[in-house]
Amino acid sequence: MSQKPLIQIGSEVREMNEQEYAQYLIDQEQSRKEKEIRDSIKAARQSALQKLGLTKEEVDALFG
Repeated sequence: MSQKPLIQIGSEVREMNEQEYAQYLIDQEQSRKEKEIRDSIKAARQSALQKLGLTKEEVDALFG
């Protein structure tokens, strides 16, 4: 039997119920996917800057 994360509502601290735990797992997966997307965009941006021979500071100066 695996232990579910604890949740606090007011002064009550308890283990998540099934519905809360299911949503927690969905939220964790969504967070992981969003981080992957951010990391991918960051890597693509860095690759483009390197191909253009520009630094982040130069790009900021051009578009900032």
